[in-house]
Formats: sequence, structure tokens, C-alpha cells
Amino acid sequence: MEEHRGVTLQSLMSMYYRYNKSKKNISLLKAYKVSAETIKDDNTSDFYLLNIDLENRMLNIEKYHIDDYEEAILRYFILEDFTDPQTNSVVLVNVDNYRELKEAYPSYFSDISEFIQALDKVEENCIRLNLI
Repeated sequence: MEEHRGVTLQSLMSMYYRYNKSKKNISLLKAYKVSAETIKDDNTSDFYLLNIDLENRMLNIEKYHIDDYEEAILRYFILEDFTDPQTNSVVLVNVDNYRELKEAYPSYFSDISEFIQALDKVEENCIRLNLI
């Protein structure tokens, strides 16, 4: 990228570290990965309400059946109203739509473990090399 031309690797690592700490991207990726694994392995629910707490690195998953759709929507709106979007992400997922998307775009849903590990390694190296 033109904006990073001439910037050292150490500077880029430091920039990434600071950006990720402010946005909590790795925590969000890890939570989405756990969510996807949960949905993939469960055939008993129609909807999932995902509440991702980025500060505490916690994921809460509530399962709903089609008959409880209105309750799921109500709970979603309550969580949306009472959570801070800077520290939480709330998503209501329809399982059929999720599975259809996964079938249509399998590469989008591929395992991101290696990518997350690489980003974790960058953070570890920033600390080890005193770049932050």
C-alpha cells in the first residue's frame, strides 16, 4: 500500500498492535469463530442470539426455536439498547440463512485459526521486542 511505503516492519507491527488494542479485532474474530463452530454443530435451534463481550473476552449464545421468534427479537432489541457497541457486539442469526450462506460461499467460512495465530504472534513479538 502506498501509505505504508518506507515504513519499517517494526513500525507496522506497532501500528497494528495499537490499532487492534483499540478495536479489539482479534477478540471479535475469536468470538465469531466460536459462534460459527457452535452453530455448525447444533441442529436443534432455529435462531442464535450472540452477545460478544470484547472487554471480558466472553461469548454468550442463546438458542431459540422458530416458535420463540418474537422472544428472540425482543431479547435482541433489549441487548442492543443496553450494551455499549464499543465493547459488545449483538447479533441474531437465522440458522437456515447461515447454512445457506455457508453452502454458497464456503471459502468465506473457512477456518481462521491460522490467521488468528499469526495476528497473536505479531502482538507477542511487539511485546517481546518492546515495540509498544
